Amino acid sequence: MTRKPQVGWLKDGQRLHLQDGPIDLIVEAQGSAANLRAVYDAAIGRFTGLLDELCDELPLLRTAADPERCALHGVVARRMHAAVAPFARDHFITPMAAVAGSVAEEILAAMAQAAPLRRAYVNNGGDIALHLTDGEAFTVGLIDRPDRFGVMRTAEVRADDPTRGIATSGYHGRSFSLGIADAVTVLAATAAQADAAATIIANAVDLPGHPAIVVRQTSFSRIAILVNGW
Repeated sequence: MTRKPQVGWLKDGQRLHLQDGPIDLIVEAQGSAANLRAVYDAAIGRFTGLLDELCDELPLLRTAADPERCALHGVVARRMHAAVAPFARDHFITPMAAVAGSVAEEILAAMAQAAPLRRAYVNNGGDIALHLTDGEAFTVGLIDRPDRFGVMRTAEVRADDPTRGIATSGYHGRSFSLGIADAVTVLAATAAQADAAATIIANAVDLPGHPAIVVRQTSFSRIAILVNGW
């Protein structure tokens, strides 16, 4: 039996909140009233059971990606692999590095197929998939610490830009970064690609052997800790 996700609206009544286990989405679209009903229903429908699909292949999703072949079967799982494969030849990376962006893409794709929209986004914990038609744009806030509120600066993504995905990774927040970067934000053609690239860049920001950094190995990953006073 498929588990039902939590579905609700934020206080503004315009943004849909979908949550299931660790997946927490904010979804917003612009279009006619009839189209909005259709696309939000599509988002809920596709979200239902998506976590179960990923869990069915979780052991392989947590394994270092093979740059030459993909043994995964699910649509989202294969998108995750495709996003990390270009990095897998030279770096250790698993498909999980692109999970948030890939899920955001999947929900947005279901919405776009359901009805015409002027613009829409799916925000999965800061990893964002964008839909823009001619003349539309998004203003995106950039932060210096994922675990703090406050926008450092903004970037505008226009319909004629190649960017349709934004992702942030770093030492803080819910990321499992191997580096010491506070935050690395990447704009890319897709949310999955941005997610994978942000992970790789954040992992590479390090100062090996520096006395201000203490490295600890956990059961999940290597964690670099900044020592106070530096």
